Amino acid sequence: MAEGEDVGTAGALALASDRLDDVFLVLNGHSLFDINYLDLGVALRRSPGLAAVAFRTCPEPGRYERAYLRGRWVVSFGEKWERGRAVINGGVYAIRREALAYIGKSPASLEHDVFPVLAEKRSLLGRVYSRPFVDIGTPEGLAKAAQAAVRWMKKPAAFLDRDGVLNANAGYIHRREDFVWVRDAQRAVKWLNDRGYLVFVVTNQGGIARGYYTEEDFAGLMNWVGGELAKCGAHLDAVYYCPHHPTEGRGEYLRVCECRKPGSGLFNRALSEWKVDVRRSFFIDDTPANLDAGARLGIRSYLFRGGSLLSCVRLLANVKQRPTTGKY
Repeated sequence: MAEGEDVGTAGALALASDRLDDVFLVLNGHSLFDINYLDLGVALRRSPGLAAVAFRTCPEPGRYERAYLRGRWVVSFGEKWERGRAVINGGVYAIRREALAYIGKSPASLEHDVFPVLAEKRSLLGRVYSRPFVDIGTPEGLAKAAQAAVRWMKKPAAFLDRDGVLNANAGYIHRREDFVWVRDAQRAVKWLNDRGYLVFVVTNQGGIARGYYTEEDFAGLMNWVGGELAKCGAHLDAVYYCPHHPTEGRGEYLRVCECRKPGSGLFNRALSEWKVDVRRSFFIDDTPANLDAGARLGIRSYLFRGGSLLSCVRLLANVKQRPTTGKY
């Protein structure tokens, strides 16, 4: 919605108050901060605070205002021109609707009018992230962002099989009551999100081909999976699946296709739709034959034998020697 006059960042929220959820995100339009936004929202929901700010460290803050934290809480804000390393505002906020009560007469600023009051009341949560940041509010910053954005968009990816990697493989899972997470699977996805990985599910769904459940059933279950991940601050960037089977499929699903692993069709779709840094990416599956699907494209491919998925992805993300294939 358009403002009739400049009402400030807080005043703009007041104008849109009837459209806001109980907890909502606010992003400053003059900065790019490549963080996991869901993490900030979950941190706020799990605290008694009224707002949470994503901060970053800066060796010389210059024109940026300093923030001072005690534990997880912001206690005050300082002068812009103090020297030395500082914690500064990254321009990404999670806010509860109750915080709108602290917005006074417009024009009003979140940063200068609302956040200092919340800090005094120990109601302003602070999270410091070590992720890429560019201020595009200056000509120099805008020029830098044009190059930085290209680099940020090309990310490493974790390609994860579903049954046997994200959830226990009990055969043709299509109902939420039968979906049992593999140990630390949700934490593993969040760990990857926090470090800037794209996370893709690449899965054969022969149960669709056999008529045990529909593509709509599969989509409904994966929507639920996405909701469960969001509760802990995690998300999947995309889900790619093959509904075909070469011998057991029914009707249109009876076919030989490239998308069924160990074919590489699902991976090719992901690589065509996203900017993926293949060299730093990896694929995890619990079926040895399927590893060829990623390996033939130069994606490091590993056999998951059970246990903690978090331990597995941590190991693979930190591998210094990067072979094409491997087993975990």
